[in-house]
Amino acid sequence: MTPDLATTNTLLGIMAAVSVLEALALIGLTVGAWLLYRRAMRTLAGIETRTSAVLDDIRRVTSLA
Repeated sequence: MTPDLATTNTLLGIMAAVSVLEALALIGLTVGAWLLYRRAMRTLAGIETRTSAVLDDIRRVTSLA
């Protein structure tokens, strides 16, 4: 009796396809997280710049008094 490997090959093909989809999803999540991190760092840099400007103004006003 010859073994029938059609079912095994089908299951292996499905597992390979799922692995590729998982890899693509992981890459997509990584890129999305990196973009979110970059946007957050830009926002924080802007807030830091504005805060420093306000604190410099306060320091200048209080040194005049």
